Amino acid sequence: MFNPIKRFKIEFYVGALVLVGIALLFYASLRLMKYSPNTKNSYSLYALFDNATGLKVGSAVSVAGIRIGEITDIELAGSQAKVSLSIYNKYVVYSNATAAVASIGILGDKYIKLTTGDATYSKLKSGGEIRHVFSTADIDSLIYSATNILQDMHKVSQSLYQIIASQKGHQRIDNLLDNVEALTGNLNQVLKMSRENLQPTLLKLYSIVNNMDGILDKNKENISDSVANFARISKSVRITLEENQAAISDTIKNLDTLVAILAEQTPELADNVNSILADNRENLQQMLDQIKQASKNLNGAMSNINDITGDVKNGQGTVGKLLTDDVTVEKLNKVLDEVDTAINPVNRLQFDVSFDSVYLMSTELWKSQINVRIQPARDHFYEVGFVQSPNSNFIKKMIPRQDDSGKIVPTPTWEAERDYSFNLMIAQRYFDTQIKIGLKEGKVGASLAQFFGKNDAFNVKLSLWDLSREDLPPQMEFNTQYVFLHNFYMNAGMDDILNGHRDTNGKLARSFYVGLGIRFTEDYLKSILGLALTTAGTQ
Repeated sequence: MFNPIKRFKIEFYVGALVLVGIALLFYASLRLMKYSPNTKNSYSLYALFDNATGLKVGSAVSVAGIRIGEITDIELAGSQAKVSLSIYNKYVVYSNATAAVASIGILGDKYIKLTTGDATYSKLKSGGEIRHVFSTADIDSLIYSATNILQDMHKVSQSLYQIIASQKGHQRIDNLLDNVEALTGNLNQVLKMSRENLQPTLLKLYSIVNNMDGILDKNKENISDSVANFARISKSVRITLEENQAAISDTIKNLDTLVAILAEQTPELADNVNSILADNRENLQQMLDQIKQASKNLNGAMSNINDITGDVKNGQGTVGKLLTDDVTVEKLNKVLDEVDTAINPVNRLQFDVSFDSVYLMSTELWKSQINVRIQPARDHFYEVGFVQSPNSNFIKKMIPRQDDSGKIVPTPTWEAERDYSFNLMIAQRYFDTQIKIGLKEGKVGASLAQFFGKNDAFNVKLSLWDLSREDLPPQMEFNTQYVFLHNFYMNAGMDDILNGHRDTNGKLARSFYVGLGIRFTEDYLKSILGLALTTAGTQ
């Protein structure tokens, strides 16, 4: 029998719940309009760069590979790019801090590489400027420099070609080759004549090498100190080169001018060389003898160097132990892994898996789903899921019932069918508000969620989908979620809010629900997978 009071109560409850949802959405909109990201627990700084190519809002600000903030704004200030930074309060930046545009790998994303400076300097307050800014070379500037070098090389090659291609140049080259051939013939004659005298010399060299081995063994520590001194000298040379870069550039320009002059005077120089070779044949013979003696000494020195490198390869001495000690190598690998782990999260694809199940109080059935979230960016992700719902489909049936007058008349009733469906949603987050659009339980729909509390511990969500159900209103769901114990969360809400029909058993389709869920992040999944592989390996 139709009960108007009971129906009024149901409609009143439904209307009140919808009004509550609208009020929450209105509050979320007001909060969104007044929201300012990262201002409660951070302070702002800025830096002026000549080139901010590749930087974007949300890019990381890192010190020694550790993220201490992010870029909040990039705008033009005169002819420079003004990059605004949001720095977490727990990190202090001093007035002598430095900033540079760096990249992850060769073609990776750009970020701000920062040094916090010296504590003896004053602290930068909110709104302060980082004045020590370093520019980095981009691909275009490198290509431009390489093009200039290739053009200079082309000019030099053209000059050489003009010198060599002429008939006079060919003649001079032939003369030089004839002189070289005669010179090598003389060398062969000298070597044949001196072969008997080389044997005693080689024996003496062998004894010298043995003596050198003993000297090296006794003076390994001194050699190590010499290597360390050489490293310090090379560092000093590098610093000197950096400080005198302008003078070196001027010297290189002077050398270019000298090369051009030599290219013009090469024919005359070739004639002079020929005359000098002809007039000084005896002196050249003596010089060759000296070169031969120097080559013998050089062979002995190379043999000693081979012995030293062999000791290093076998792990002897300080350098050898450094290169072959397993503990040292393991520590170096560990440091490299930690650096890679600290930088990679700036540009890493993240994902997590969640599973939850809720109990529908009205139908006394369970609704379960599993979802995989793929998140390529901080505020944007995709969600793919599998849903098992007890009331996904309502089938309209005509069942004969007896009315008040005793007649048997066909009465429309509904029967809920348990079905399996899937989710395929695209989500975008704006500050504390999240919007999802796509397929929910196999039907086109959307949802709007608002997050509250530290680490988004609490959120409220309103979903609407399946707008074309036959003789039924669209499906609407109101959900509240609370995250506890980091991985676990609790759900509570109402399913199919607008559907006031009952099934063949008299149970209302609209139903309150409560339930629990668990979420595994990428790091937890890696830990579980590593533990499983380790256990399988031990078995």
